[in-house]
Amino acid sequence: MRSWLVRCAPRLPLVTVLIVVAAALTPRIAAAQATTDETLQRAIQLYENLQVERALTLLREVISPSTPFVVSPAQRVTAYKYLGAAHAILGQQDSATVYFRAALERDPFVDLDAEEFTAQERRLFELAKQRTFAVAVRPIVRVRIDPRMEHMTFVLLSTHGALLTADIRDVAGNQSLVFESENDGVREVAWNGVLGSGRLAPAGRYELVVRGVSRLDSTRVDSARLYFTVEHDRPALEDTLPPLLSSDLLPEHYPPSAATQELLKGLGVGLAALVIPEVFGKREFSASARGLGATVAVGGLAVGVFGFHWRHEHSEIAPNVALNARRRADRAATNAEIATRNEGKISETALIISPAAGAGP
Repeated sequence: MRSWLVRCAPRLPLVTVLIVVAAALTPRIAAAQATTDETLQRAIQLYENLQVERALTLLREVISPSTPFVVSPAQRVTAYKYLGAAHAILGQQDSATVYFRAALERDPFVDLDAEEFTAQERRLFELAKQRTFAVAVRPIVRVRIDPRMEHMTFVLLSTHGALLTADIRDVAGNQSLVFESENDGVREVAWNGVLGSGRLAPAGRYELVVRGVSRLDSTRVDSARLYFTVEHDRPALEDTLPPLLSSDLLPEHYPPSAATQELLKGLGVGLAALVIPEVFGKREFSASARGLGATVAVGGLAVGVFGFHWRHEHSEIAPNVALNARRRADRAATNAEIATRNEGKISETALIISPAAGAGP
């Protein structure tokens, strides 16, 4: 493979070369991983058959910096756990405690099953837990909950007695306390998706921060973090109707010129009453008729002035005002119905909570 790459590399794109190299290395990594698993399984079988010295040899190979094989964090924890147990069987309490502590520091959730380990081994393991202070939160899996009747569970742990607090932070740094209590060991904390404000958690990214203060030594503190996302699962909401524009409504007031037109009408009548006798000649009109014309002129002028003031003070178009009011009321009623339906849909919101990677919200 190496010689082939040397010959072909000048003619191949860099990406292609990298892909070929990765493909060539993958089986080797998998084989190395399998070899570590096999070594661990043989060591555990030897331990269970009380061939402790032989088991120790294999377990030390797994944790050795010079091992040629890939060792995952979980495999390393298992090796330290069985190293501690093997030394406990041999009566080497200090060594057993050191290895148990190494396992706990890498995975505070590690434990000894009472059906697989002796009372002596468990006693030394408990001693290691007293000497090692750590808090942890177990990774979560994607879950869908109905906040009205369901909850998800965060699994927290302190290796020994501690004051444990856990709060949820959003991207803005707002905190909601979800747990605060004395704790020793594993603790399940239920959360229904509601924040400290009483509101359902908005969709977004969150961080669960767990802090502990040891009750054996208040200077010993530890913390752990878990990142997750919240999504809302609900029926689509309806959009409310926009407010009615002036172009959607009938005019509700007469224009300012309407009052002037009333005045001009009155002046026109009055002027006509005065001008007509002059135009057609005074002889055609008797004195009483001319007096009547003057009276009509005065009355027309009075009507014009009155019409001007009345229209100025009463510019609303009553039928249009009433019709527009009905239109606005209908629009408001429709939007109220939409809002009610949306509230019902919001109340049915389910939360999808998923693990997230990264350094923070």
